[in-house]
Order: sequence, then C-alpha cells, then structure tokens
Amino acid sequence: MSSRKSGYITGVVLMAIFFSLPMVLISIRFARALTVGGGLMQLLPLTPGLGMTKTYPNMMVSGSVFWRDELIYCNGTFWVFGDGQPQIISVNPETGQTTRIELKLAKRQYSQPIVFGDRLWWKGSTVFEVVDGAAQPSDFVWPTTVHRDGNRFLWKGEPAVVDFSRTFKKWTVSTFQQGLWQEIGLVVLPRNDQRDGVESADTDVVGIECHNRADRIDLFLERDDCLYYRNGLELAPLPSESVAAAEQPAPTVIESLADSPAAGWSLICRRFVKPTKPVVPQTGVSSKKTFWGMLVEGQPAVLFFDDLKSNEPIGHIYRFDGQNWTELASQQFPLGSHDFRVFTTTDGQRSYLGASTSIGAANVYAVEATSIRKTNASQESLFGIRATLREIVIMPLILLFIGLIFGAGTWLLMWWYTNPAYEFGLQTVRLASLGRRGCARLFDLGLIGVTTVGLGWLMTIGIDWQSFGEALNLHVDHPAIPVALCAVAAMAVWLIVFAFALLIVQAVWGLTPGKWLCRLRTVRTSLKPCGFARSLAREIVFFVDCGNFHCWTPGIVSIAFTDQRQRLGDLVADTIVIDSRSLPTESIALAQAS
Repeated sequence: MSSRKSGYITGVVLMAIFFSLPMVLISIRFARALTVGGGLMQLLPLTPGLGMTKTYPNMMVSGSVFWRDELIYCNGTFWVFGDGQPQIISVNPETGQTTRIELKLAKRQYSQPIVFGDRLWWKGSTVFEVVDGAAQPSDFVWPTTVHRDGNRFLWKGEPAVVDFSRTFKKWTVSTFQQGLWQEIGLVVLPRNDQRDGVESADTDVVGIECHNRADRIDLFLERDDCLYYRNGLELAPLPSESVAAAEQPAPTVIESLADSPAAGWSLICRRFVKPTKPVVPQTGVSSKKTFWGMLVEGQPAVLFFDDLKSNEPIGHIYRFDGQNWTELASQQFPLGSHDFRVFTTTDGQRSYLGASTSIGAANVYAVEATSIRKTNASQESLFGIRATLREIVIMPLILLFIGLIFGAGTWLLMWWYTNPAYEFGLQTVRLASLGRRGCARLFDLGLIGVTTVGLGWLMTIGIDWQSFGEALNLHVDHPAIPVALCAVAAMAVWLIVFAFALLIVQAVWGLTPGKWLCRLRTVRTSLKPCGFARSLAREIVFFVDCGNFHCWTPGIVSIAFTDQRQRLGDLVADTIVIDSRSLPTESIALAQAS
C-alpha cells in the first residue's frame, strides 16, 4: 500500500479538518439545543412518569395580538440554523397565510407586542410604536400587570386598562397620560343583587371586558354567576383615600362613553356548571375569568364554558339582537384545549376564537351570524414541538450528507494512492473500497429503520395522533394509548430480533443484506469467519466510528490510515472487510461448513 505518501496523508488530513469542523460545531449546537434549549426537555413530559404535565403555548394564539385584522407575534429563528434575529409574523386568521413584517429588532432580544384598540407597540431593548408601517421611538410605559385582551382599550384615543384597584378595592380605569399610568375613575357597575340578604360587593365581580367599536365601547361583566352587557362605559369619581369605601356616597357619573345616558345593563344569561369527572388541574386557566366578549355583525356576543377545567370543554356563544340574548351556537373543543383568545375585526362584523391545546396545537374558529366554523389558520402540532421534531430529523441527515462528501473525497484518494490487495499466507484477497462499504452500511441502516418504522405504522393506522398526544401529555385515558404501547413493544422486539439476526449472519457468513448486495464479506484477518463475539464487538464500536451519527470522521480516517482498511470496530475485533469475489471458492465453502 502507499498510504504513507505525503500527498495522500495531506489530502486526508485536510479533508478531515475541513469536514469535521462543521460536523462538530453543528453537533455541539444540536446537543446544546436538545438539552439546554429545551428540545429534549420538551419531549420528556410527553412520556408518562417523566416530569410533570406541561402545556405548550402556541405562539400564534398565546403570544399574539390582533392588529389590523391579523394575528401578530414575534417568532425566534430555528435554534440550530438561526442567527437569533427575531421575526415578526403576521397571520391571516381566515386563510392561515403568513407574512413577515419588516421591522428591525435587536438580535437575541425577546420582543413583546401590545395592542390598544388599533394602536400597536413593541417592547424589546427599547419601546416603539408602529405608525404607518414604520417603528417610531415611544415614551410608552408597559402596564405594571399583564392585562388580558378585554382589559385593554382606547379611552378617548389614549391607551387604557380596566382592572381591580388594590388601593380602592374597586374596579377602575387607568389611562396612560404624560408618561404615567393614572387611575381616572371607578367603573359604574350594575345594581348589586340581593341574595340571602347579602349585598354583592365589587370583589364579587369575576371579570370585566371593554371592547372598542369605532368611537364606542362594549362592556361585558360577570358577577354572581351572571353575565351582563352594556353598550358604553361610564366612570364615577375615585373615592377619597381618607374615607372608608363603605362611607362613600353613591357614585355620580363624571365621564361617559355610551350611546345615551339612559343606556343600561342587560342580563346575558345566568351561568350554570354541569358536574364533570375529576380532571387534571393543570388544564385549567390561572385566572377566574370564564367569559370572552366579542362582536358578530356589529352586535355584541359572548363566549362562556360549562366547565373550563374539563379536558374537553364545551363553549356556548350568546348573541344580542338589540333586545334579547339568545344562544347562537355551541362548540365542543378538542381534547386538551386550555388557552382561549378572542379576536374581533376592526369593523366588528366577525370575531375569531383561538384555542391552544396542551401540546401546542392551535384551533382557530370563525364566529359568524349563525354558526362557528374552523378556519384554515388552525395548526396541528405533533406533541406541540413540530419545529423541534423537524430539526431532530433534519440534523442527522445534514450530518450524514457532510460525512458522505468527506467519504467520497477520501475514497478517491484511496483509489489513487492505495493498493487494495491483502495477503495472508498463500491467499490474496481484495480489500473492500470505502465507497462500497459506505453503501452497504447505509443500506443496512435504512433497512432496519424502514422495517421498524413500517411495522409501527401498520400497527397504528387510524390513530388520532393529535388526541393521543394530548392524552399522553395530560396523563388521561385514551383508546389510542394501549395501541401505541403495543406498537412500541412490537417495534422494540423487532429491532432486537433483526439486529441479533444480522449479527448471527455476519458471524457465520460474514454477510449482511447490504454487504450481500455490494458483494462484500466480513472476516478475521486470518480470513476465517469472524464469529459472534467479534461481530458484536465491531458493531458496538461502530457508534464510536460514526460519532453516534454526529461525526463520521473517526471511522473514515481509521479506514484511510490503516493498511488493512480497518475502522475502529475492525481494529478492536481484528476483522477486515473484503470483496467476496476475490475470496477463493474453497475458502467460502470452508467458511460455510464451519
């Protein structure tokens, strides 16, 4: 052999450095993303008994705002290929079509949007407002507490929030004026009900929502298991801090955004809660709010649930026709639905209902005049980490492609510089080329993977994977779980049996399906059958040769720089791979007989 020539050594070393560096860097980043970045950590809770049940937010629903009739959210680039530049994504809630909004954000800087009416601010390293499609620096100050969609609105063109004041123990409206958030008045509530001789207090109000409609505000309120609505918002003066709230006089309206002073409250419906089976508490919502206001064809509507903590909640939508409230439709939401958002178009003619599930899928429904329908913006997400799973599959393929290029270059150098002849005693055989060995190995790996996955696919035909993932994440019973467990067990048994059979065949005849197609044979350096122990040893060390499928340099360099073209597994097992056509017929017969 001529593997000691300087040109050959230099060529192999340079290619090893050139191709190994990207493989090592990508592998390190990939491993870091799986462990530190949360990729692998996101997979663990989906297996019963590993970690606590988690819910995976879908950014299109959980992290978005509704602006100019589209969903807007900030999405980081892929954690392996991305440069950390945040992307602002706009999604059409009807078609699901996405558009990238060109606003310059700082790299690796988490950016958060917030909308008040038709005004949009972004918060990152700095705060700016989007005006006429351009980002302009703003002195806007983020509210001290996170307010839900219905708590944010515009009061006379300025940002405003409605919240329960810890100071006054009342529901108040705060506006952003002159660089500060200031409480400007109390929300005038409907007359307190008398129940069992006890008057309802402001603390009995579960939630309030204010929705902008042109220059008006629609107000929704939940109190004493009843939902109320009012077209218009009225404020009363703030009580004096020196006088107890109970001693304050009856509130007098100081400001009003209502159709008329006579505009009053209407009872939407009285709530009722159906008994349900015990559920996992993590599926609920942290706040007490159980209703979502909206507009349909310019008329107010409201969504509420029979039991929000149910794994399969049923939502009811009531609509106001100007005189009465009637149920428009009801909707059974998918298993695991837990995070709900309502988005209303600028003209108030249509509302969209977004619901995230526990594994990160997003279902978007259009609420129309007489029905609810699912839109094309809905996103199914296998286990809620579709991007992670995609990269888990793509990354090994990229690393394999780099290894193939490295192997092809080394193969050419070996063809030019080295002699494949191998002598033992009076016998001379031809050592297998790196190219044919690579093809044989890829065929064997592909055969194992295809047959194993194919068996699992055949056993799980008809499974609703979305519901299966939800049930697995929530640790609840589902018909698909026993089927999937049987499939996993069968795949594991098949993998073990198939691998064991390959080891036996290689031990006795030196063959595998890939080697048989490529006309190769594994033998000891004495040209005798390798035996089971050596066959097992060389296959175990194969994971070192391929760097656990992340870096193929160890095996390729070992084959290139050893006189018998042995990878590390061959060196450990004292075996070689030869061209079966060069092995004398009597040696083959002897091997088969032994």
